Amino acid sequence: MASHKHSLLVVEDEEATRALITTYFRNEGFLVTACEDGMSARLEISSREFDVVLMDVNLPDDDGFEVLREVRANYPSTPVIMVTS
Repeated sequence: MASHKHSLLVVEDEEATRALITTYFRNEGFLVTACEDGMSARLEISSREFDVVLMDVNLPDDDGFEVLREVRANYPSTPVIMVTS
């Protein structure tokens, strides 16, 4: 029986932080999609559902809370973790 790999969308504009998060979760067995901005995140969100979203509040082209509203509108049960640094 094959186990289900959880899908994670990482939205983080800082390249080093995005790479660190992506590597960590891939090593933990997640299927990770990483985006650097709100527009890329919106495209990913519109194309498929993720098991969880980890998103920076401050994005270079968008407000993370606006992207959160879109996730909630399309996938209300998807957990979203908002982070900032």
